[in-house]
Amino acid sequence: MKILTTITTAFIFVYFLMPCDIMAQEEMQPKKLENATWKEVVFVDFKPGKMGRALEIINDYFRKAADMSATSFPETMIELKTGPWDMMVVWSMKDGLDEMNWEVSPDNIKWRKAMEKIAKDEGASAKAIWEEYQSLIARSSMQLGMSRSN
Repeated sequence: MKILTTITTAFIFVYFLMPCDIMAQEEMQPKKLENATWKEVVFVDFKPGKMGRALEIINDYFRKAADMSATSFPETMIELKTGPWDMMVVWSMKDGLDEMNWEVSPDNIKWRKAMEKIAKDEGASAKAIWEEYQSLIARSSMQLGMSRSN
Protein backbone atom coordinates (compact mmCIF):
# COMPACT_ATOMS: atom_id res chain seq x y z
CA MET A 1 0.00 0.00 0.00
CA LYS A 2 2.86 2.37 0.84
CA ILE A 3 4.41 1.69 -2.59
CA LEU A 4 1.13 2.57 -4.31
CA THR A 5 0.90 5.84 -2.38
CA THR A 6 4.50 6.70 -3.29
CA ILE A 7 3.91 5.93 -6.98
CA THR A 8 0.69 7.99 -6.99
CA THR A 9 2.44 10.93 -5.31
CA ALA A 10 5.32 10.74 -7.78
CA PHE A 11 2.93 10.63 -10.72
CA ILE A 12 1.01 13.68 -9.46
CA PHE A 13 4.28 15.53 -8.85
CA VAL A 14 5.58 14.80 -12.38
CA TYR A 15 2.20 15.43 -14.01
CA PHE A 16 1.73 18.89 -12.53
CA LEU A 17 5.33 20.10 -12.65
CA MET A 18 6.20 18.90 -16.14
CA PRO A 19 4.12 21.57 -17.95
CA CYS A 20 5.70 24.27 -15.77
CA ASP A 21 9.17 22.99 -16.62
CA ILE A 22 8.38 22.98 -20.36
CA MET A 23 6.91 26.47 -20.17
CA ALA A 24 9.97 27.74 -18.28
CA GLN A 25 12.22 26.54 -21.11
CA GLU A 26 10.23 28.34 -23.82
CA GLU A 27 10.71 32.03 -24.36
CA MET A 28 7.40 33.69 -23.48
CA GLN A 29 6.04 36.21 -25.99
CA PRO A 30 2.82 38.25 -25.80
CA LYS A 31 0.19 36.84 -28.12
CA LYS A 32 -3.38 37.96 -28.73
CA LEU A 33 -6.11 35.57 -29.73
CA GLU A 34 -6.57 35.41 -33.48
CA ASN A 35 -9.98 35.37 -35.16
CA ALA A 36 -11.81 35.47 -31.84
CA THR A 37 -15.45 36.54 -31.75
CA TRP A 38 -16.89 37.12 -28.31
CA LYS A 39 -20.46 36.01 -27.67
CA GLU A 40 -23.00 36.88 -25.02
CA VAL A 41 -25.12 33.84 -24.25
CA VAL A 42 -28.30 34.30 -22.22
CA PHE A 43 -30.34 31.43 -20.83
CA VAL A 44 -33.95 32.29 -20.01
CA ASP A 45 -36.53 30.43 -17.92
CA PHE A 46 -39.97 31.88 -18.56
CA LYS A 47 -42.78 31.64 -16.07
CA PRO A 48 -45.13 28.73 -16.83
CA GLY A 49 -47.27 29.43 -19.90
CA LYS A 50 -45.59 32.78 -20.64
CA MET A 51 -43.10 31.88 -23.39
CA GLY A 52 -45.64 32.47 -26.18
CA ARG A 53 -46.29 36.04 -25.10
CA ALA A 54 -42.56 36.64 -24.65
CA LEU A 55 -41.92 35.51 -28.24
CA GLU A 56 -44.68 37.85 -29.46
CA ILE A 57 -42.98 40.80 -27.74
CA ILE A 58 -39.58 39.76 -29.11
CA ASN A 59 -40.90 39.54 -32.68
CA ASP A 60 -43.37 42.44 -32.63
CA TYR A 61 -41.18 44.95 -30.79
CA PHE A 62 -37.58 43.93 -30.09
CA ARG A 63 -36.76 42.58 -33.56
CA LYS A 64 -38.45 45.56 -35.24
CA ALA A 65 -36.54 48.00 -33.01
CA ALA A 66 -33.24 46.29 -33.91
CA ASP A 67 -34.09 46.49 -37.62
CA MET A 68 -35.20 50.13 -37.41
CA SER A 69 -32.13 51.22 -35.43
CA ALA A 70 -29.65 49.02 -37.35
CA THR A 71 -28.49 47.51 -34.08
CA SER A 72 -27.73 43.89 -33.32
CA PHE A 73 -30.37 41.25 -32.78
CA PRO A 74 -29.54 37.79 -31.46
CA GLU A 75 -27.82 35.70 -34.09
CA THR A 76 -29.32 32.59 -32.54
CA MET A 77 -32.46 31.94 -30.51
CA ILE A 78 -32.96 28.33 -29.52
CA GLU A 79 -36.08 27.06 -27.77
CA LEU A 80 -34.74 24.41 -25.42
CA LYS A 81 -36.75 21.25 -24.88
CA THR A 82 -34.70 19.70 -22.08
CA GLY A 83 -33.00 21.05 -18.99
CA PRO A 84 -33.93 23.92 -16.69
CA TRP A 85 -33.99 26.66 -19.36
CA ASP A 86 -36.65 27.51 -21.96
CA MET A 87 -34.48 29.48 -24.35
CA MET A 88 -30.86 30.21 -25.22
CA VAL A 89 -30.11 33.50 -26.96
CA VAL A 90 -26.71 34.30 -28.51
CA TRP A 91 -25.41 37.72 -29.58
CA SER A 92 -22.09 38.43 -31.28
CA MET A 93 -20.28 41.20 -29.45
CA LYS A 94 -19.16 43.35 -32.40
CA ASP A 95 -16.68 45.28 -30.25
CA GLY A 96 -15.57 42.22 -28.31
CA LEU A 97 -15.17 42.47 -24.58
CA ASP A 98 -15.00 46.26 -24.85
CA GLU A 99 -18.81 46.18 -25.01
CA MET A 100 -18.78 45.28 -21.32
CA ASN A 101 -17.39 48.75 -20.52
CA TRP A 102 -20.65 50.52 -21.38
CA GLU A 103 -23.32 51.25 -18.83
CA VAL A 104 -25.51 52.51 -21.71
CA SER A 105 -24.02 52.09 -25.19
CA PRO A 106 -24.75 54.27 -28.24
CA ASP A 107 -26.42 51.23 -29.87
CA ASN A 108 -28.59 50.77 -26.79
CA ILE A 109 -29.74 54.36 -27.04
CA LYS A 110 -30.58 53.94 -30.75
CA TRP A 111 -32.49 50.73 -29.98
CA ARG A 112 -34.44 52.36 -27.15
CA LYS A 113 -35.45 55.30 -29.37
CA ALA A 114 -36.66 52.89 -32.07
CA MET A 115 -38.51 50.87 -29.44
CA GLU A 116 -40.24 54.03 -28.18
CA LYS A 117 -41.37 54.92 -31.71
CA ILE A 118 -42.69 51.42 -32.43
CA ALA A 119 -44.54 51.28 -29.12
CA LYS A 120 -46.02 54.75 -29.63
CA ASP A 121 -47.24 53.75 -33.11
CA GLU A 122 -48.97 50.77 -31.46
CA GLY A 123 -50.57 53.00 -28.80
CA ALA A 124 -48.36 51.65 -26.03
CA SER A 125 -45.27 52.74 -24.12
CA ALA A 126 -41.84 51.17 -24.51
CA LYS A 127 -41.50 51.10 -20.72
CA ALA A 128 -44.76 49.18 -20.31
CA ILE A 129 -43.78 46.66 -22.98
CA TRP A 130 -40.34 46.17 -21.42
CA GLU A 131 -41.87 45.74 -17.96
CA GLU A 132 -44.37 43.20 -19.31
CA TYR A 133 -41.57 41.24 -20.97
CA GLN A 134 -39.56 41.26 -17.75
CA SER A 135 -42.61 40.04 -15.81
CA LEU A 136 -42.71 36.92 -18.01
CA ILE A 137 -39.21 35.81 -16.96
CA ALA A 138 -38.74 33.61 -13.91
CA ARG A 139 -34.93 33.79 -14.07
CA SER A 140 -32.06 34.21 -16.50
CA SER A 141 -28.31 33.73 -16.62
CA MET A 142 -25.72 35.42 -18.83
CA GLN A 143 -22.43 33.87 -19.89
CA LEU A 144 -19.59 35.14 -22.06
CA GLY A 145 -17.94 32.87 -24.56
CA MET A 146 -15.66 32.98 -27.54
CA SER A 147 -15.66 31.31 -30.92
CA ARG A 148 -12.71 31.17 -33.26
CA SER A 149 -13.00 31.24 -37.01
CA ASN A 150 -10.11 29.79 -38.91
